[in-house]
Amino acid sequence: MNVVVLGKNHKVKDVSYSTILGELNDVSNNTYHSIASGSSNKVNKVEYSAIFGKTQDIKDSSGNLISGLS
Repeated sequence: MNVVVLGKNHKVKDVSYSTILGELNDVSNNTYHSIASGSSNKVNKVEYSAIFGKTQDIKDSSGNLISGLS
């Protein structure tokens, strides 16, 4: 699993080699080698990506750098 999780109220399931920071982030479903930081982001089936900000909804993708307010 090797996941670093800091903050509160995250949903983390089926995640490897990733970092999750902030609060209320949903990171799940084969997500690996990624960073999710901020609040209320949904990150599913993502690899090699960095997601920052609030209310991002990212799925089925690879190699992203995403920030801001969705």
